[in-house]
Amino acid sequence: MNSARILAVLAFLGCGSSTPALQEPSAEPASGAEQSEPGAEGAEGESPTAAEHMQHHFAMVTRARDAVIAGKPTDAQAPMGELAAGDYGIEIPEAWMRALYDMQRTAERAAKVSELEAAASGVAEVARQCGDCHRERVAGPDKRGDVLGYYQHEAEENLAQAMARHAWVAEQLWIGLVAPSHEAWIAGAEALTMEWSPPPDQPAGSEFEVGINAVRQLGPRARDAQTPLARQGVYRELIVACGRCHGGG
Repeated sequence: MNSARILAVLAFLGCGSSTPALQEPSAEPASGAEQSEPGAEGAEGESPTAAEHMQHHFAMVTRARDAVIAGKPTDAQAPMGELAAGDYGIEIPEAWMRALYDMQRTAERAAKVSELEAAASGVAEVARQCGDCHRERVAGPDKRGDVLGYYQHEAEENLAQAMARHAWVAEQLWIGLVAPSHEAWIAGAEALTMEWSPPPDQPAGSEFEVGINAVRQLGPRARDAQTPLARQGVYRELIVACGRCHGGG
């Protein structure tokens, strides 16, 4: 598929552009103060809070994910490198440090790769590590409203509508892995397994049909994946398939 065309569709849909608010970590009392930009110093040069560090993490791994989905794996190197280089000082509870260390080592490896499959592996592993830590620490992205309502048409009449469905699916699986949210994951998996036909403006055998079929074949595996590691593997394959189609590879 023409990469400029598909990226324009994704930009129109806002795929990957949302960044859910993070809950304040349970080990840190909420101050009620307005948060500064994630990853930046707080007001008047204060160090960022734990929640701001986590928001910055989410922004960086989301940037890396979007680069893989766009078929531009080298664009994932900078955000992964920034994730790996984070300095946490005393703002992060000590009990979190082992999980952060493991996540940073994964990001460090991912920052050095240029192949689509390897970049996708790094993104999916970091996402799963984030979800594991959030589950254990009862923190992470705010899950309220994470299942946003299925983007559905009685019949998908064009490329934009078809991409809207699959952008929604990808976002639910992402929330399912990172938050983590079982409800979001299952909602995305169920939508992926629904009966589907290519829209009339895409001829049979087109690059779009080939690419989207590769994505939809993951539906049963996504629905059956019940462990974080299994979901990590499915999500990796999903964004590889997206990146191959969008990047023309």
